Amino acid sequence: MKSQKGFTLIELMVVIAIIGILTAIAVPKFGSAADSANKAKIQADLRTLDSAVSMYYAKEGKYPDSLLTLAPDFIVAVPSVPSPYKGSSGLTYKLDNEGASPTYRAYIEITTGTKIFADTTTPAW
Repeated sequence: MKSQKGFTLIELMVVIAIIGILTAIAVPKFGSAADSANKAKIQADLRTLDSAVSMYYAKEGKYPDSLLTLAPDFIVAVPSVPSPYKGSSGLTYKLDNEGASPTYRAYIEITTGTKIFADTTTPAW
């Protein structure tokens, strides 16, 4: 009589089911970790840009026309938004120059009309 080596169909199905369950648990966790890292980078970039705008104002006595004006004297370069972020591409940091000096800050627009600033506590990401 031959000795059989290998796995039965039931054993293979159980292993595949376990791998599927582990994958279903791990994939959403990884996605939320990536989103969390992107949010942290965006907020750090916005704080850096806000500081550069303040330094520019202190030196020049006026606010910059654009974020590009800040480089290379106040920041090395304008940072780029993590890509792809929330399925969007081509997002850039902008300068809010529509108000008085307290609102003259860097922001990112995730959705149309929604401006996210560095101190936004509950952003609509």
